[in-house]
Amino acid sequence: MILVDLPGMGGSDHPNDFDKESFSMEKCNSYFVDYLEKWRMSMKNSTTITELLGIDSDEDFTNFILCGHSFGGYQVGNYVLKYPQHVKKLILLSPIGIRDEGSNNAIKEMLDDIFYELAAGPYA
Repeated sequence: MILVDLPGMGGSDHPNDFDKESFSMEKCNSYFVDYLEKWRMSMKNSTTITELLGIDSDEDFTNFILCGHSFGGYQVGNYVLKYPQHVKKLILLSPIGIRDEGSNNAIKEMLDDIFYELAAGPYA
């Protein structure tokens, strides 16, 4: 099991290249999905990881079980929609949702679309 702390979350540093004031929802999602993909690519270059997992360093770090909680659940859902070929199974633990009356309807609709697409896919 490998635990990833998204940038700016939990115990990780806040990134200098993330401007929450100017990022749109789509740019924010792309930022975190791209971060996860860069992380995945870096794993195949990690001797420690390849030895622990028993894979050849020439192999692609793929076919793994991906799990996310809360905001991480939302972002791993976005990751799987963009890179389904790398994920064997997806586990969502209380993924973020916006359900109160005062919330932005566009955000709610976008979240619903993402989760309905995930539910219809091979990870359901």
